[in-house]
Amino acid sequence: MSDGANDDGSLALDTIFTEPPRPPSPEPTIVVYENMRAWLISVRLVGNHPLWGHYLWNAARALSGFIQRTPELYRGRTVLELGAGGGLPSLVAAKCGARTVVLTDYPDQALIENMAYNVAQNIEPALAHGGGRGGFDLILLSDLIFNHSQHRALLNTYTGWSCEKVVTEWFPPMFPEDPGEEEVRSTVHGWKLTRK
Repeated sequence: MSDGANDDGSLALDTIFTEPPRPPSPEPTIVVYENMRAWLISVRLVGNHPLWGHYLWNAARALSGFIQRTPELYRGRTVLELGAGGGLPSLVAAKCGARTVVLTDYPDQALIENMAYNVAQNIEPALAHGGGRGGFDLILLSDLIFNHSQHRALLNTYTGWSCEKVVTEWFPPMFPEDPGEEEVRSTVHGWKLTRK
């Protein structure tokens, strides 16, 4: 079908984001995030995923550092992370005093189970509970859209917001073999958008 639906009319991941067949996914990996508060967060990443959830993106690392430096944005408040992947920024916000943190990603079983695993491994059970109710005080997006063709569509959803650059950090490039200037591929820019 040309509209991306299965024969039964459902919208499955493999009908929206089609890919050629590939070998079985590798086992999940663990990345340890060290932070300025002297605690570690172990983030399990899915073994491989067409939506890139098998990487701990430099943007997630940069956003996590920003979260630690700016507790006034979230302490005692509700936080929503879109496209959380492994959920590092959400885990940091929860450990640093957010009242409620909700992790979201594409409704894919491997991604959802992996986020639940990371919460269970890193957050005290008394803090780990289900969903937010009502609105959110802060919405986190770290490299939400990897595919450059979708950047304009995301930006178009933020009309009527003020924009302030809050982060510029350099990391080793995620994909050293990619073409282009290494400085560009290594730089993470972070923006704070506030509703006018």
